Amino acid sequence: MLRTILYSLVLLVVSLQIPLHAAEWQVGVARIDITPAKKIWLAGYASRTKPAEGTTHPLWAKALVFKDGQGNRAAIVTTDLIGLTRELSDSVGARVARETGMSREQILLNSSHTHCSPVVRGCAPLAYDFTPAQQQDVDDYAKVLEDKLVKVIVTASKSLKPARLSYSEDRATFAINRRGRINPDGPVDHTVPVLKISDPAGKLQAVLFGYACHNTTLAYFEFCGDYAGFAQIELEK
Repeated sequence: MLRTILYSLVLLVVSLQIPLHAAEWQVGVARIDITPAKKIWLAGYASRTKPAEGTTHPLWAKALVFKDGQGNRAAIVTTDLIGLTRELSDSVGARVARETGMSREQILLNSSHTHCSPVVRGCAPLAYDFTPAQQQDVDDYAKVLEDKLVKVIVTASKSLKPARLSYSEDRATFAINRRGRINPDGPVDHTVPVLKISDPAGKLQAVLFGYACHNTTLAYFEFCGDYAGFAQIELEK
């Protein structure tokens, strides 16, 4: 199986509240390309003056569905996006519930907050000077995005296989505290939590990791996952 690296936050693993030592784990893995078909406007910076001009690398939605020995399930979905609205998240949850039986509370949707991702309708709205056609492109992308998020979760839920889970932590030191300004004396978290999913023979299937740093190192006009996207690419090699 293709190694799938999922970018997330520390709280994603913690919020599941599932013991890693539980027996009879099953995990399903899936991913789907969510790069817009059109060069729509990028999110994140109010100073943007034009739509995207190209694509550095694909944007992804990646899903892990967990099932323990008692039949309890939970899904984690990560996206190379600025964010997701409650409306979109709830709609995805309702559709997934109908297709898989998982409740909204069992589905965790996360975004890497890359500022080189497309505008998601209603999320972190900025006063861009859209033409009617550009606004329609944003609206159309929201519909496609919802369909793809549903599809990736359903696909992962249908591909459950026996798995071994292990958890560890390491450190990366490039994050800084910038509360209000660059603040070298402020608190900062350099922890990198890592959840490893392997098959029963020990072959790596997926990795879920996170880092507490604003995903905004780039400011050009191309679709890109920023440092989190590049980290996934390197780890998947």
